[in-house]
Formats: sequence, structure tokens, C-alpha cells
Amino acid sequence: MEERERGFNQSLVIAKSLNYATMAKDLQNLLVRKVYTQTQTRLRHTARHQNVKNAFALASDAVVISNKIYILFDDIITTGSTFSACAAALRETGATQIKVATLGHG
Repeated sequence: MEERERGFNQSLVIAKSLNYATMAKDLQNLLVRKVYTQTQTRLRHTARHQNVKNAFALASDAVVISNKIYILFDDIITTGSTFSACAAALRETGATQIKVATLGHG
């Protein structure tokens, strides 16, 4: 279920708390969704990757610094499709160090 259906983004709420606790720079608007894809919940592995492939891009006013570490956060990881798509968008713009963080595995 997405933010537009739920009214809030639980991943963002958790990420902001982690951000505050670690005093990391908040880059929540670094990536934007170019394509609103169907929900991943009922898709199989391959379909999930295809669903989000090229769905994300760097925001028009964002700048990637290649020697910084970027941490992508999501509340749950199932296949890693969303992380892969977001990481690809970051790599295309020069990011070289990308980490992922999640609370659970589905």
C-alpha cells in the first residue's frame, strides 16, 4: 500500500528518525519517481524488477557528490527491486558508494 493510499509514508517516518539520531544530512528529495508503477505486493521476482526499472531519477535540483556515502532506506526488502532501481539512478549521476538499510525482509 502506497503513501497516496495510506496518507503517510512509514519509510520516511522511520528514515527521518534514523537521520536525526545519526545527524546525517537529509536527502529525502534526492530521487524522484518518474513513473508511478503498480504495487509490488503481488508481483513475482522478475516482474518486480521490470515494474520499477527506470522508475526513479535524480531530482532536477539535486546534486550527487561521488565521494559521499548514500544510504537508501525502505521499511522492508523483498526482492531488492526498488533498491536496485534507486541505486541505478544514483550511479547514473555519479554516486559511487551506495548502501541500503531496512528493518525487515519479506
